[in-house]
Amino acid sequence: MAYTYEQVYACGTEGRVTRADDILQQILADLAPHERERVRQGGLYADEPLLRTGRDLLNDRRWGKDAQRVRSPHPARPSARAHSPTQGRPRPLPLSPHEPEVERTAPIEAMRALARQRRTEGHGPAGGKLFVEQAHLMADYTDDLPFLGNFSSYYPTYEDMPDRVLRGYFTWRTHFRRGEVLGCPPAFVFVHAYEVLADVGVEPGQGGLRELIGLHEGYGADGRGRALDRYLPLWIRDYALVHDLDLSQPALAPYVQGRGDAVVRAVRELRTAQDALLAHAAGDGGHASGTRRHLRWDADVPGLPGRDVLVRALNGASTYHILASKVMRTHADDVGGILPQVFARLVEHCERRRKASFLDGLFGAACTYHHMMYSTAVCAGEPPHEDVTIALPSGEVVSCRAGAWWLTEPCEVRSASSELGLVLHTVDRILRERVGDVPPLKERHAPKYLTALVGEEVSAWLGQRAAARAAEVHIDRSQLGNIRMAASRTREALLVDEEREWEPVRQAAKGMPAAAVASSARPTPDPVGAPSGASSLTSAQRAILQALLAGDVAAARAAAAEGGSLLSLAVDTINELLFDLVGDTVIAFDGDEPYLVEDYAEDVREALS
Repeated sequence: MAYTYEQVYACGTEGRVTRADDILQQILADLAPHERERVRQGGLYADEPLLRTGRDLLNDRRWGKDAQRVRSPHPARPSARAHSPTQGRPRPLPLSPHEPEVERTAPIEAMRALARQRRTEGHGPAGGKLFVEQAHLMADYTDDLPFLGNFSSYYPTYEDMPDRVLRGYFTWRTHFRRGEVLGCPPAFVFVHAYEVLADVGVEPGQGGLRELIGLHEGYGADGRGRALDRYLPLWIRDYALVHDLDLSQPALAPYVQGRGDAVVRAVRELRTAQDALLAHAAGDGGHASGTRRHLRWDADVPGLPGRDVLVRALNGASTYHILASKVMRTHADDVGGILPQVFARLVEHCERRRKASFLDGLFGAACTYHHMMYSTAVCAGEPPHEDVTIALPSGEVVSCRAGAWWLTEPCEVRSASSELGLVLHTVDRILRERVGDVPPLKERHAPKYLTALVGEEVSAWLGQRAAARAAEVHIDRSQLGNIRMAASRTREALLVDEEREWEPVRQAAKGMPAAAVASSARPTPDPVGAPSGASSLTSAQRAILQALLAGDVAAARAAAAEGGSLLSLAVDTINELLFDLVGDTVIAFDGDEPYLVEDYAEDVREALS
């Protein structure tokens, strides 16, 4: 028994046919466009069975013997399956001969006439150009004759459908365009998808995209149409690329993200970082002069992704997920600082000591091959497009050069790397040993150079962190008032009686000329003339106090800015000026927010008045 494409999927041999189809598409991709068109127009390609049994081979031999008996004077024995090979290619799953004839409408007759005309011109009946011409001719045609039978064909076209099936297809299309999802043979969905890919009956761009997504959600995503679910997502992605649609729109997310390509996306980020590091090293004069200096991760290197991006990419491409480790709960900053340096050192190590780069050794080299747009779809050839390069969220890069499309994948291996997992495990284990506050990990067998390299980077990072913490100076501004009060009490306790008598004179001398100071040095019962602290406040300082009295910190900051000072410095000056009046700090800080001490609010109001 011979199986057609759809029957093979129904019989559960999808894996076998999928592999054969991939090989077939690769062969087609290597052909020139006009050669591919000739192949598709051939008489056997569209519906010849893909899988044949030994019984089919025996029948072929019998048919050959029957043909010889036709020329023989002896009559041949009748055979139920014998037929002449000159009868043309078999029609796909032909209808029963008892099916009633249907009326052929005028538009369908015009479409059939177009096919007859193309055949007289030497064109095959299954060509993509003929299909597109017929599709434009029938773009607005509607019908009302449902088809409830079964129809199956490999690369179905209008010419493969008898009139009854064809009218049933146009009836189904009429309902689908109205938003009604009715049951139909998968061949109907394929034919309508071919129409949309040719921009027939839809608005090119978003309109066609909505129609294709509707076909996939209605007939392919539920598992009933395996072939539909295999090809429609690829065609939707290609359609978006050909029409330059926004790939970030939510409707396209399932089709441009790729299926299980998280590793590919991670490798693309890692390859970007590796290329940036190697390019920086190649242009570094220190390396060119032969000085021994390790390659370092530096945020100033052009093209480097962020540390967080690199850590997530390493985690996604590895079998050991360090982001789920306990060390990330308390030492996430340490992991984020160590992993980029370890990555840079490993890139340098492989560049110097191995023929393959670090990522090529883990995942294979990046590969580029020809990509046939709308692969396996019946169309008039690859759509024209200007030169462009598009990075897909799946990690792949699609480019068009001189009308030919190319697909670049960042790696050959699409599975997570156990070798990279060993690197992350070694970093996790050594970091736990050095910090000592996380349960240790069981040691795995790692190369000596890897253990030494990771140990050096962990020690260097922890040393830098300790030095930075030792150099930090923390000032608690909320304690400044208490410090001033304690200093004032200490100074008061150290004064002798003579100094206490002269203290008012010295305070007054700060704002008096020398002659006045000399006269005030003589004993007087009540020295006066020194300006008070409140009277020496500037307009900006008064505005700050008014704002804090009203509880408006933002206005206080604005007043300090107008005075050309930081709010914290202005507050310190105000506290010093009002200390003699109040004897305490009038403005305190709650974190970075200043506030007026409530006990001294009335004193401040009197001073301002």
